[in-house]
Amino acid sequence: MLMPALNKARAAAQKTTCLSNVGQVMKAQILYAEDSNGYMVTVAKYEEKNYEPWTALLTRENTRTTTLQKGNGYISLKTLRCPGKPENQKASSDNLLWGVYGFVKGRNDTQYHDSNMKKRNRLGSYFHTIDSNDNMFFALHRMKRPSGTFLAGDTAASTGNEKGQSCWSFSPSNPLDSQVVGLHLAHDERATVGAADGHAESMNRQELNQCPFNFRYMLSQALVPVTISQDVD
Repeated sequence: MLMPALNKARAAAQKTTCLSNVGQVMKAQILYAEDSNGYMVTVAKYEEKNYEPWTALLTRENTRTTTLQKGNGYISLKTLRCPGKPENQKASSDNLLWGVYGFVKGRNDTQYHDSNMKKRNRLGSYFHTIDSNDNMFFALHRMKRPSGTFLAGDTAASTGNEKGQSCWSFSPSNPLDSQVVGLHLAHDERATVGAADGHAESMNRQELNQCPFNFRYMLSQALVPVTISQDVD
């Protein structure tokens, strides 16, 4: 009877750490925004043919370009990793794209861009891009409900070589990329998400769908795709 109790305690501790980590991600994004005219970031173009993901821009521990200088980051790269997912250990400790939490790719949020404008009317026209997929930002001053605008989360790929690993970006509306990436219900069928006001929450699939951000696509703990088409007012 001791082993199940220990496993349960370990899982609870990992869930608590994950919740703290995602909260720190959002607080780091707020600090980044304070230094960047009020914009949080998913990805920014730094060279003609290359980009820096938010993981590089916030940690400054590793880069994809020669332009971004290392040092003086807002958060450590280690903090971007969920402790409860052994698959993340397959990614190197300096990997910026895999084994790390995800941030919403605003261009791929089909609900936000829907012509009925329900999501924008509810939360604000906060998404901002500059001429390409390599520039995606979120304007804090355009958010009507920062506490309900969940931009960070624990993600996973449901197929491919990176199956089970967390991914640096995701869409709340649909699967992303060939690896079929989505928000992951990794902790006892609950996902960890972080809001633009700096707080983090643990939600089940129904709560994710009915929260103001209205998540429509996610992955079960076993990496099975889950689609919920229900809208919120």
